[in-house]
Amino acid sequence: MSDIDNLIGRRQARRRSVEIMGTLLTPSRTQPVLIKDVSATGAKILVRRPVRDKTGLLAWEDRKVWCEVVWVDGLMLGLHFLEAQAVEEDDF
Repeated sequence: MSDIDNLIGRRQARRRSVEIMGTLLTPSRTQPVLIKDVSATGAKILVRRPVRDKTGLLAWEDRKVWCEVVWVDGLMLGLHFLEAQAVEEDDF
């Protein structure tokens, strides 16, 4: 992690690579997603269709977490969880 990333608060939480099916619910659409990595503060997901909305609810297994889209690269999205300590590191 670079000094700039530290200054602006990126990647403070440890990410774990996973392959978990989930669902992203947004105001305009609900769609299945593949969660590629997850941390206590966010996740990287692969969607089937482009997402226009900036907020939504990510659900997987028995968890539901409000999130915002912070980056988009084609059908890959970076999500930031809006709830403090939404996911514990032991959860994944």
